[in-house]
Amino acid sequence: MITYDDLMRLDLNAYSEEARNWKTLADALATRATELDQKLKKLDGWTGAAAEGAKATFAGHRKQYQDVSTAIARIPPVLDQAALRFGEIRTEVNRLLDEARHNGWTFDPAGAVVAPGPPPAPMSNLEPEARRLQDTMASVLDRARRIDGETAQVLRSLHPGHAGFAGPDQATVAAAATPIPPRTTTPTEVKKWWDSLSPMQQESLLYTHAGEIGALDGVPATARDRANRSRLTEMKAQLVAEQQRLNGLGDRRIGPDNDRLAEIDAKLKGIESIESRLGKGSPPHQPAFLLGIDTNGNGRAIVAMGNPDTAANVCTYVPGTGAKLAGVDGEMDRADRMVNAAKAVDEGKTTSVIAWVGYDAPQHPILEAGFDKYADNAKQNLDRFQDGLRATHEGPRSHNMVLGHSYGSTVVGHAARDERLDVDGVIFVGSPGVGVDKIDDLHLPHDQVYATVAKNDAINITNNPRSFEDPIEMSLDIHGPNPADPRFGGRPFESDPGEPAWPIGSEAAHSAYWDPGNRSLDNIGRIIVGQPTR
Repeated sequence: MITYDDLMRLDLNAYSEEARNWKTLADALATRATELDQKLKKLDGWTGAAAEGAKATFAGHRKQYQDVSTAIARIPPVLDQAALRFGEIRTEVNRLLDEARHNGWTFDPAGAVVAPGPPPAPMSNLEPEARRLQDTMASVLDRARRIDGETAQVLRSLHPGHAGFAGPDQATVAAAATPIPPRTTTPTEVKKWWDSLSPMQQESLLYTHAGEIGALDGVPATARDRANRSRLTEMKAQLVAEQQRLNGLGDRRIGPDNDRLAEIDAKLKGIESIESRLGKGSPPHQPAFLLGIDTNGNGRAIVAMGNPDTAANVCTYVPGTGAKLAGVDGEMDRADRMVNAAKAVDEGKTTSVIAWVGYDAPQHPILEAGFDKYADNAKQNLDRFQDGLRATHEGPRSHNMVLGHSYGSTVVGHAARDERLDVDGVIFVGSPGVGVDKIDDLHLPHDQVYATVAKNDAINITNNPRSFEDPIEMSLDIHGPNPADPRFGGRPFESDPGEPAWPIGSEAAHSAYWDPGNRSLDNIGRIIVGQPTR
């Protein structure tokens, strides 16, 4: 039973927020129904028993999606109407409270007029005005209880069975009873588990466990994308709420508050960049898929330009020192440029390039980038992600490459050395060393290990050209000898020299490999599609 205290603590925004959540789910299910319609149309020319069986299956799933979407779409108006009606009740209650305070009174949690305490004291002989306020409050509470009852009754009429989410024979009960595989499960087994679920079970898990599904290697890219978009909205809302709280402190903010506010501002900028890229799905941009998102620490994001599950060529780009959520815009831009470079070489085959800010990268080139621990902490995640790409890929085996830039090449090298990456080759760009002294330790075909370093790249200071000849000199290399040196044993390829700077090279040259017209970008595109460099 609703009391005065309940009304005062009622969060009206919760109704509106829940209405938006249900609408988002209804819209997503309607979209899935439309996608199945399109699949059915593609089967028009297919005949025979197998064809009829496939058509019936798709038609059944399509009807199920549409029916559930229609049922769920009835929920948001009910919640919105409840928020409106309770808002009117709250306004009336606040008016009565103002009148009571004007007379020196207040209301207890049950709605009775009391004299302020502490503690508030009940009034034995109510004055006529106090009696009127108390009776009016009782009437308002009765209306609130009727609204609550009517809302509950309507929602019960839209019981979960009508929406495809309950009932002992419904798929979601089975989904709820089926544990989500732990992160230690191999991506191949995850894919088998996901495929064993019915469409309704999958939808239920995407709605109720978006965070877990979105981070699980072995779940198809389209499903991870949907889950992570939902998570992105939640994470943004949490950061905005904290941003508003800190801004509200004004002059009372101290040093740590200002640091945290600057961090939040930067992460929100990264999130907004992702939202912007996700909204671009027409030429010259390929549709983007959000395969991972995390706002903890420096933040992580994994964004694929093009669907890696259907692309003939897939390249995972691992950025280096300074990579974090706040700077994901630049990493996505480089991924887009690599897609276009690959298309320029071979338009006949689809390409997906993934900006993999999926690890905690060193943030300082001197104080942090000289240590192996960042690469060692990242190598298993990168290896597992590659296994996931293999597990979820549809059709013939894709040509998969991994490209590491700067410290990202060290991550790729450690993963190849210790985890034996399931890839067709690797590309090292502007590398400080890849954790091995010779190419054999990468466990990859020698003709599929590519590397380049610009003549004026400042990274050259970390590579000692004598290290191939003198074991003592080799020990001076922070992460190993230069993989672009022909003596390393791989396949060096050309890059433009970049902007010069005396005496050690320039940071500009270190970041110029993706500049339009740079030979390195053309060669990277050729490597991604399996063509020789030039």
